[in-house]
Amino acid sequence: HHQPSSCTLDLGDHYLVNYMELQGYPTASHLDRCRLCFLYTLKVSRDKLHWHKLFDFSVFKCCGNQHLCFPQQVVRYIQFDLVGRSNTSAQFALNFVSCRYANSLKPFALRSHGVIAPLVPITPLCTISSSDVSANKGYQACLIAFNQPYSISQLRFKVNERELNSKEGTWKGDVSVLVGTRWETTNMSYVANLPQRELGMEVSARFRERVVCYVLVILKNPSSKDQPEVQNSTG
Repeated sequence: HHQPSSCTLDLGDHYLVNYMELQGYPTASHLDRCRLCFLYTLKVSRDKLHWHKLFDFSVFKCCGNQHLCFPQQVVRYIQFDLVGRSNTSAQFALNFVSCRYANSLKPFALRSHGVIAPLVPITPLCTISSSDVSANKGYQACLIAFNQPYSISQLRFKVNERELNSKEGTWKGDVSVLVGTRWETTNMSYVANLPQRELGMEVSARFRERVVCYVLVILKNPSSKDQPEVQNSTG
């Protein structure tokens, strides 16, 4: 474990690697790690003199385990720099879980800043309580967090009774989908408005590819005029 805002890991020899896994706030509970976000950059080197920046997540909120895939290269030194964190009262700690060559990585492409564009479905880190984002009775909201930024263009999910506190088949209304790199609704953008969806029905939203850290699903009663304040943009 490492606590400083910057640390360098020496692997002891040169290794061909294409995958790293690290964990921020390793002693925190699963849900707490969803809330304890951090921003960072990660560089690698063969000689500790010449560094190559693999990932620049200095503007993206990350949480929990980071699964970092990249083109294979020879590495001995890894430098992690903590750029910021959401909760300065909680002590940040870092655990390097794995650094290796993986023979069976899921297909992916790399975008700017080292953001991964998965070519097969991925699963979000967790669902954060709707009470954090829903203040009005006219709608209910479900906030979904990814552990790191991903560049995506499609979302598929089902709304079930656990999110809605209702019995399947008893609810029918509009579903709106917002995405963003920060979960505050004023920093998110609409990507889909799907009318008259029933509980248990699969929802699919396609949009222009973009970097996403959080997804906000809004379940709105058609008779209500309440709406959260969000950006007026679509993609």
